[in-house]
Amino acid sequence: LSSNTVIGQVYGDRNLIDEDLFVDLALVKPKRSQHPKHPQEIDPEKGSDLYNREEVEKRFAYREFLQEVISQRTEKRLAIIGEPGAGKTTLLQKLAFWLLQETDDLVVWVSLAELGSQPLGEYLEQKWLTEALRQSREEIKADWGNKFEGGAVWLLLDGLDEMSQTDLQGLKFRGWVTDARMIVTCRLNLWQGNPSQLQGFQTYLTQPFQDEQMQEFIRRWFRGLVAAGEDVQLAESLWSELQESGKERIKDLCRNPLRLTLLCATW
Repeated sequence: LSSNTVIGQVYGDRNLIDEDLFVDLALVKPKRSQHPKHPQEIDPEKGSDLYNREEVEKRFAYREFLQEVISQRTEKRLAIIGEPGAGKTTLLQKLAFWLLQETDDLVVWVSLAELGSQPLGEYLEQKWLTEALRQSREEIKADWGNKFEGGAVWLLLDGLDEMSQTDLQGLKFRGWVTDARMIVTCRLNLWQGNPSQLQGFQTYLTQPFQDEQMQEFIRRWFRGLVAAGEDVQLAESLWSELQESGKERIKDLCRNPLRLTLLCATW
């Protein structure tokens, strides 16, 4: 909802995701075997697990991720991966706001689709900084350099998968930009196909909603959209329907935030 302009136009700017309802994360690494054998009988409630090719090292709730990874600054390069609609961009936006509120660091957002073949450092100096300053002031430029040298800059790089293959091959993190801390988002299939693309990054996989998260999201979706009382009735009827026998596969599919959004809109 935070990045899809079509849904935003239809349903308005609605902040359904916050610290009390968020996608969880898991620190992962690629599995050695890319073609594991699966049993013939597949549990319909876990069908989407067949596409996972990762070994989970540790799971984090959102607040745990903030406290143990972001606040402690344990890693300089982080990657958030997940399937389409899994909440990667929303998570990155929330991290940006949290960093701005809780630290004095400089937070720089870059949509990688706009980067093209331009080197990251060149893009930051010639485009991002110019647009941010509007009217160039030397003291701010000096502070910009000091913050990079002091490791007080976060580069939030959104949408590695939206770059062309040519631009991806030319993307190199080198020079003075490596003084900054980096968080990059990327679709799961790109990382699965070429994990070396994010070599040197600690990789965190977005986790599907659990039942209580799905139920709370559905409640929030209908709240304010319809008359008082009707919102509760609609939310409860949808959740009840998802518990019915034969609905296991669609329930599993809708553990993804975007697909759950579309289900609520259809309902």
